[in-house]
Amino acid sequence: MNYVLKNKPRFVRSDDGIFCGVCAGVAKQLNMDEGIVRLLWLISVLFFGSGLLFYFFLTVLLPRESQVTEYEKAKVLGVCSRIGANYGHEVALIRMLFVASFLFSGGLSFILYFAFFILIPENHKLKYYR
Repeated sequence: MNYVLKNKPRFVRSDDGIFCGVCAGVAKQLNMDEGIVRLLWLISVLFFGSGLLFYFFLTVLLPRESQVTEYEKAKVLGVCSRIGANYGHEVALIRMLFVASFLFSGGLSFILYFAFFILIPENHKLKYYR
C-alpha cells in the first residue's frame, strides 16, 4: 500500500540547479549562497576526496522540488516512510542512513531493516493512495 506523508521533506534537489540541483537545494535549505556551497563541495572533492561520492549519494536519495509527492510514497517495505511519519524525522535523511548502513555493513543491515518493518507500526495519520 502506498502512502504519502503530510509534511514536505526539508532537503530537496533544486529544479534550478546547474548539474543535479544538490548544491542549490542544500543552499536554499541552509539559507546560504549557492556559490559558497559549491565552493565547499569543491574543497571536499579536492582535499578529502569524498565530495563526489557524497554528491552522487545526495543526487540519488534527495527528491527534486517538483517530485516531492512521488518521493514520499513508500518504497521497499515502507520502513523509512513509517519512521518519518511516526517519529517526525525527514524521510530523505532516514533513507540516507539506511543506504549508508547497507553499503558499509555489506548488506547485513537488511536484517535490521526487516526488523523495523515488523516492529514499527503504520501511522494512521497518513494519507493513503490507491
